[in-house]
Amino acid sequence: MIVASINQPAFGDNIWLDFSKQNDYQTAEKKDDLFLIKNSQNKLIGINLLNWSSRLGINKTHGFIPINLEQISKISQKIPEYQDVLNYELTNPYFTVAKIKSINPHPRLSRLKIIEIDIGQKDLVSIVSGSINLKLNLHTVYARPGAILPNGKKILKSKIGGVKSPGTLCNRTDLNLNSPEIKGAIEITDSSVNPGTDFAKIAKINYK
Repeated sequence: MIVASINQPAFGDNIWLDFSKQNDYQTAEKKDDLFLIKNSQNKLIGINLLNWSSRLGINKTHGFIPINLEQISKISQKIPEYQDVLNYELTNPYFTVAKIKSINPHPRLSRLKIIEIDIGQKDLVSIVSGSINLKLNLHTVYARPGAILPNGKKILKSKIGGVKSPGTLCNRTDLNLNSPEIKGAIEITDSSVNPGTDFAKIAKINYK
């Protein structure tokens, strides 16, 4: 999934696609009417599209914009060398169903836990969580690094108390879902939903 952002009142017709997993901006390479943003490993982590709103059929002037396959195809025609990167970002959901496989104490912060989650990939993902409803085999929602919450907060790779935590579990408030009285990580009661499923197919994420 790719979510762009735009703020025409402040910056004009400048659409920003951000794929970065951490704050590692290094260079900006101009190619006609777009800028390719790269990190210290020379990998593409973002694109600034200048005056592309009409070409992409975007009427919104402020906020977040989900980018679809047709729009990515138009961008890829301009930078075919990065088509694989764009297709990967498009098909890799920001918010996925996760199943908790292990729970262990944090070595330094007693209120937190280190958990391993299955997100439908070969290897489990280890993150730090302070959710009050953690339990084995809980189906919940994982936000990967690079995800942007509806309130504008970006999820990055981080260290919490010295422990790496690439991403986070989401609660209902994080994703603007109903039933805010339910505390802790989102609980998906249908255990037949497979880890790795795009959560947007289960509940619509409201990007403002």
